[in-house]
Amino acid sequence: MSLLGSYAVVTSDKHGTILSANQSAVKLFGYAQEELVGTKVNILMAPPYSDQHDAFLARYKNTKEPHVIGKTRAVTGLNKEGETINLKLSLSEAETARGSLFIALFEQAPDTRVIVDTNLTGEIFGIKGNLFLTLGYHKEEILGNNISQLCFTQDSPFMPICEGDTYPNDSKIIGKIRTTQAKHKTKPHAINISLLVKKATLRIRSADGESSNIPGFRSIITPIDDVETMVVLSLSGEILSASADFYHLFGYTEEEIAERSITSLVKCDVREILPSERVPRTKKRVKCIHQDKSVFTADISIELCSNPEEDAKYQEDVFICKISRASSKKKDKESSHGTTMGLYTYGKVLGSGYFGKVRMARHRLTGERVAIKTLRKKQYLAVNMEYPPREISVLKSLDHPNINRLYDTVIETDRIHLILEHVEGRELCEIVETENIPEEVCRHLWRQILTGISYMHTNGVVHRDLKLENIIIDKTGFAKIIDMGFGNFVLNPSHLLRTFCGSPDYAAPELFLGKAYNGFHADCWSLGVLLFAMLTGLLPFKDSQSAMKGAYQFPSSVSEGARDLIKRILVKESPQRLTVNDMLAHPWTNVGYSGPPPQPISLFNSKIDNDILQEMENLGMDSSTVKTSIERREFNQFTTTYFLLLQAKIRKLSGQEGTPKAKSKKRGGDECALL
Repeated sequence: MSLLGSYAVVTSDKHGTILSANQSAVKLFGYAQEELVGTKVNILMAPPYSDQHDAFLARYKNTKEPHVIGKTRAVTGLNKEGETINLKLSLSEAETARGSLFIALFEQAPDTRVIVDTNLTGEIFGIKGNLFLTLGYHKEEILGNNISQLCFTQDSPFMPICEGDTYPNDSKIIGKIRTTQAKHKTKPHAINISLLVKKATLRIRSADGESSNIPGFRSIITPIDDVETMVVLSLSGEILSASADFYHLFGYTEEEIAERSITSLVKCDVREILPSERVPRTKKRVKCIHQDKSVFTADISIELCSNPEEDAKYQEDVFICKISRASSKKKDKESSHGTTMGLYTYGKVLGSGYFGKVRMARHRLTGERVAIKTLRKKQYLAVNMEYPPREISVLKSLDHPNINRLYDTVIETDRIHLILEHVEGRELCEIVETENIPEEVCRHLWRQILTGISYMHTNGVVHRDLKLENIIIDKTGFAKIIDMGFGNFVLNPSHLLRTFCGSPDYAAPELFLGKAYNGFHADCWSLGVLLFAMLTGLLPFKDSQSAMKGAYQFPSSVSEGARDLIKRILVKESPQRLTVNDMLAHPWTNVGYSGPPPQPISLFNSKIDNDILQEMENLGMDSSTVKTSIERREFNQFTTTYFLLLQAKIRKLSGQEGTPKAKSKKRGGDECALL
């Protein structure tokens, strides 16, 4: 399911210069491609964001603290005609040979404003905007009713009270932006809104078809619960400029707010919120004062910014103030189904553990599935474990079709997201527990597993948690080794490890003794346990004592060739165990085959597909940058998109055909499809 072309994509460099833009971006912003490429990306932004973008880039370069990267947020864009556009922006960073590049994905945001036309007594005659999105009602449910139906409480009417068909002589409501609360049809809590009521002349049509004009009101309702606004302040706190949402949040017009001090908008000493020293950023929850004198709670973050460019709008240092209305609803940092994280949309939870969760997600540019493994910093620090975890560097060193692939990482202040290959299939553990696997199918899977582990060991990496649960069999019968959380580098054959890792059921005898051990030998023991379980549906050792003695028995169903192989692996003295390459050369492994399987070509070393490069060029990603990223084995959004498109192409060309589904018998039951 390719979504190419459905998003506007703009790529820029570390200086904010646009490198490429796709046709959707051209259409959205109204510029020709040649007008965009080579210019600053801030031409697509409305003030004050456009004025401060260079300062934001400079701050990120110095601190590497991501405030926007990996997130999706509402922004106001600016087209060539100078018109503002409500947008959703998702920003991703790609580390490349030419430094950090930024991939911006834009989509038009739905307009949440609702315009309601009423007569002087509040009867609703007309509705514009997405009423259902904002308040949960269909238009026909409220047309003809009184607008009081939308008021959360009757103490805060939307309109002035009128008697007869004349406007009130004096009203504090008409022409003023107020903050109040609206009622949602299905939600129990109030919806905080900005409300502007204007006088209007309504044209109505009677039952006999005659049209007439009557006096009335036009109420413009704008939700403000999720609004984040930005204000640029002088060092003394004077408001220099503000984003459009500021006026909804505080109720002022641009003229009314000019040269006003921030002190008039907050109920606290300005010294409490303006940093007195050059600190990265201060955050505070304060009471704010609306133009209508109502008070609301907001989260304010302020940082001191210096504009590095000579042509910057503000030559002196300024404060950048971001204000968002505080919500009473508790926000869950663990993203839920359907939410986005940068260029990904979350799906269901695939698994969870002490360090975080693994979720299925879709890559928004290609529609392809990935798995996102989120690792929380505080969990690692709580148990004195290395952070960022070694798992990332281990995965980056591996490139093999039988090993679950790392595509990219997204780094936040308190967590790291690993973007992994999504494997749709079943755990080998589930298959072994429910089905009798024929010996020839065990051999087919065994050869694939050995091929992956052989590649791993040849490249100086040990898994240390090999077990049935960490082998996924996809729909075509292809085996994938997953979860490198305990993986480690072994510098040479004599390099010993000390940490007890993995499941005790698969642990080698030397691990129970608490001594330093050879990681290669420990992996080999685990492979012996794994093969025994595949062939029998049982684990060979009932406890650690049995494992340390090497005491186990074969069921009668295990062939002599398989027994010989397992006996040569499950040897107490670790140097005497078969190596992975010895296992590959064993006669049982090669029954029905001409010899050990060859190592496949890795994706990074495969011939570059020019058709995919052209697709990415159309998407808005410079093909030379993509090619360089592949040649340099970079893990970023360029290589991620390329490999996802490539694998989708391969899947389409093969018709998703792979190894024919093998038949097995349920344990004690009828035949069923194994794979």
